[in-house]
Amino acid sequence: RHHEIHADNMRQLMDWLERGSIQPPVDSILPMSMAATALKKIADRRVMGKIVLVPDGANPPPLQGEPAFRRG
Repeated sequence: RHHEIHADNMRQLMDWLERGSIQPPVDSILPMSMAATALKKIADRRVMGKIVLVPDGANPPPLQGEPAFRRG
């Protein structure tokens, strides 16, 4: 039963996200090759929001007013 509740919650969250009802704060978008850096930032409590890891060479959209990859 718990997996059904979780699935329902995830569907609701994805719906809100797609409609723009929620906008999770994103601290950084980093390539997978910088995963260790991302974990260090988390461990050092230097993160305000989410860190998104993308495949190396990917061209994700920039954060609002920021370059595509913020480092450090």
